[in-house]
Order: sequence, then structure tokens, then C-alpha cells
Amino acid sequence: NRLPAAMARALDVRTKQEVARVEATASGSSVHTVGGDRFAASVLVMTAPLPQCVRLLEVSQIAVAPEEAARMQ
Repeated sequence: NRLPAAMARALDVRTKQEVARVEATASGSSVHTVGGDRFAASVLVMTAPLPQCVRLLEVSQIAVAPEEAARMQ
């Protein structure tokens, strides 16, 4: 448990944030929360259950390659 915690210290980890939409940007991603906050990141890791991630990508109008979409089914 200490190794993941040590690795995460250098990261900007946000928990318990309800995401309204994700926007692909030239430098990575922009995450917009239901509460109106916006976070920019060069890398985005989504850890919600797969159906929620897929729905968020659809709402955000982010295209997923067909072969990737098939794997998510």
C-alpha cells in the first residue's frame, strides 16, 4: 500500500469528483465537473466502471476507435 501512495504523491489525483464531460485538447484533456470546476491534464486516467466511462465519452463526443469500442462491450 505504501508504494502506490508514494507514486501518487507526485500526481494531482482527484477523487469524489462527479464529471460532467471530458474535452480532448491539444495538450491532453480538460475535465469539467458537475460543480463547475475544470481540470486540465496531459494524461487522464478514468477509473469509473466501464459503462460509466463509455457513457462519459459519448456525452463528451469523444470518438473511440471501433476496435476499442468492440472491446468495451
